[in-house]
Amino acid sequence: MGNDFRCCGWWFSWVSVGTAIGGGEPKWALVGVGAALIVASIPIVKAVNRKTKEAVDLYNADVPSVSSNLNPSFNFNVKGVSMGISMSF
Repeated sequence: MGNDFRCCGWWFSWVSVGTAIGGGEPKWALVGVGAALIVASIPIVKAVNRKTKEAVDLYNADVPSVSSNLNPSFNFNVKGVSMGISMSF
């Protein structure tokens, strides 16, 4: 959601800036709306990132650690004109 606000904010701002560059009369209200959306997205993005990290930490707290007995072996196989890699563990 925060990224949506940021994208809309940039779009509103750049439409008016592009109009100004092209020699037209920019709509400064759209630039203001765009800036407001960009600023509004900052706390939303920070909250989403924080909650995502908390969710990953909570999930990882319940997952048992993988034992170090895992020793995969890789084999390169050739049959006729076909080649492949297989992994066994």
